[in-house]
Amino acid sequence: MAAGRHHEELGGTQGELAALWTRVLGVPAGADTDFFDAGGGSLAAAQLVSLARKDYPDLSVADIYAHPVLTDQAARLDELGGRQVVTRTVRPVPRATGLAQHLDSRRAADGSRPTLADPAGVFDNLTAWCRH
Repeated sequence: MAAGRHHEELGGTQGELAALWTRVLGVPAGADTDFFDAGGGSLAAAQLVSLARKDYPDLSVADIYAHPVLTDQAARLDELGGRQVVTRTVRPVPRATGLAQHLDSRRAADGSRPTLADPAGVFDNLTAWCRH
């Protein structure tokens, strides 16, 4: 393993990647460490990619082989860009809407849907909806 700064001293993408390498390989990784010289193989590369894909979904095992040195891999991750976090507000569906959707999804034995003209069918579906 090439001597280099340990991941505690590395910042940004290099530091995050060094922490993943240490998790997968079980040895500290420096900036100039080669993944395969540090004990990595195809299975370890697959494990690394699996862990890193949470933040870098476009990363592949081929990227590990093409960029085996930590600094080069970190640069590749920066090229790929991390996952874009999109924040959105999800409003709850009003209860009346849920009832309407439930009634609309229910079908009678003959394949027809209950209508307001069929109070018994609506009542049966309403009681079923209230139970869940």
